[in-house]
Amino acid sequence: MSNPIPSATPPHQDKRPRAPIQATKSPMRRAARRFIRQPAGLVGSALLGLYILAAIFAPLISPKDPLATNPSIALHPLGGGYLLGSDPLGRDVLSRIIYGTRPALTVGISAVLVGLVLGCLSGMLAGYLKGRVGGIIMRFWDGVFAVPAILLGLTLAAAFGSSVAIASIAVGLASAPGLARVAYAAVLAELERGYIEAAHAQGLRPARIFLRHLLPNALSPMVVQLALTFSLAVLLESAFSFLGIGLQPPAPSWGAMLADSRSYLSTGWWYGVFPGLAITGLVLALNFCADAARDALDPRTP
Repeated sequence: MSNPIPSATPPHQDKRPRAPIQATKSPMRRAARRFIRQPAGLVGSALLGLYILAAIFAPLISPKDPLATNPSIALHPLGGGYLLGSDPLGRDVLSRIIYGTRPALTVGISAVLVGLVLGCLSGMLAGYLKGRVGGIIMRFWDGVFAVPAILLGLTLAAAFGSSVAIASIAVGLASAPGLARVAYAAVLAELERGYIEAAHAQGLRPARIFLRHLLPNALSPMVVQLALTFSLAVLLESAFSFLGIGLQPPAPSWGAMLADSRSYLSTGWWYGVFPGLAITGLVLALNFCADAARDALDPRTP
């Protein structure tokens, strides 16, 4: 009599604890992590945060009223209750610099929004539609690009008056052609990739392809250009105030302070130096953020 067939040996069971499965991080989270790890990103974010806090809490941190005049202490040197001295009308320079962050950031943010809506979206549509419609859109922005920003600001100021709103629109329109070109080139590059052809093969509608697939992938170069547009807007706002077509006196503005200080550089150098340093610091912070964002959004960055 043959022996019974032995039962199959149960497979070996590994009772060791398994490591939990980690969720894949989103591209934006990875980009934010790379941004924070870069020294330029940290320094730029810290400086920009200080300017934003100064603009928000200006009434709380300003040592004096920026509009209060006292001719008896005109061009008071540094110290003695005036940390950065006073201007020819006896107004505190530090307080006026702190309040000057408000129009600078207002014009910068407004210009970025105008450039984003007009420049980026129209450039992406021109690249996606191509053909005659895309050519007309880009030729329009080429015509706007031929007009200098200062001349555009002077024209708008002559037609509608000088104000922060007019300066914001002028800076936004001057920045839109560059943003449109970047968006146009980014879309043309993405259209050559395989995932767009796969989306068309699946029968997806053009609007869905544009919003769900093309826009997120073409956003990286535009983010960097928007940061650079912000720094350019700060410089143009100061230039407009310098020429008298931005924020009007006696409201504090860095450009207006630089314009007024030209006649007092030998007797009150602080009146022109410190507003210039404020402009330099904000532009450097924005440029640091733009450089860090470019590296963080680059897929080749580890």
